[in-house]
Amino acid sequence: MNGSRKYDGDFFYFCIVKKVKIDKKSILQFEKQIEKEGIVVIDGITQVPVLDEPYSTQNYFYGICHAGKIAAEYNAHHIHYGQQEVSIVYPGRTLWVKQLSEDFISTLVVVSATEFKELSSHITFRSRFLYEERPTFHLTDSQYANLMNIIGTIRIVGSSEASSRKQLMESLLYVLLEMTDHYRHENETQEELAPQRLSAKFYQAIADHHGKSHSVGYYADLFFLSPKYFSDVIKKETGHSAKHWICTYLIREAKLLLRTRRDLNIQQISDMLGYDDQTSFSRHFKKETGMSPTKYKKSE
Repeated sequence: MNGSRKYDGDFFYFCIVKKVKIDKKSILQFEKQIEKEGIVVIDGITQVPVLDEPYSTQNYFYGICHAGKIAAEYNAHHIHYGQQEVSIVYPGRTLWVKQLSEDFISTLVVVSATEFKELSSHITFRSRFLYEERPTFHLTDSQYANLMNIIGTIRIVGSSEASSRKQLMESLLYVLLEMTDHYRHENETQEELAPQRLSAKFYQAIADHHGKSHSVGYYADLFFLSPKYFSDVIKKETGHSAKHWICTYLIREAKLLLRTRRDLNIQQISDMLGYDDQTSFSRHFKKETGMSPTKYKKSE
């Protein structure tokens, strides 16, 4: 055992069995494992894939730092990631690590691009733009212990032969992300939590108004901006168009309702989501998912 941590009250020990260096030579091996398994826990990371060069991946990364620190640029923002901090990096974003301390060590939960796309339809990533703006935050001792215990359970399930392994892994990831969001809101002041970018406000507006309109112009009007300027800012801040985020939210909500609200028929769901008619809803849903709402509902 290379190290342990002990906290008042509950006793919590974090043990590092093996230190892992994710360098250029090993990154392809890890990416193959991640794509195959969907959700992977990697412990004892002491090195990043690329140092002092921009690095981009289509995977989703959730990290907890145990020791040391990193100085980097993420999505054009300067960030510091240190001991007992969470860091979340979304697919398609650029991470440029400028400095890495010799004592750095971290645990990563990595979600493949395929798995993330599927999960993003079921899990409400309401804090996405908050993390895009500031991807790291500090944990208290008890919060750190609690999140590491959840990750420990993900690790155990991931190495099991349980027939329901995939569903359990997805459920545990959901618990991990929900608790992380809860802790972030507990720890940060209202001023820190206030959305600083237009994209954060836009995402909340979609959540509040998606049943009224699907038009980019409608949302631009809410912020007293022209549709072109509004679209340009959203594209610059997130890497995707405003229309993409409206569509993504609608399809995710549609899947959630189809899975969980068995009491609603397709027409009622269409109405709740603000489509002009059931035909428009069904056409859009099939275009984005490859199956009709009825078929999707029966498949769940």
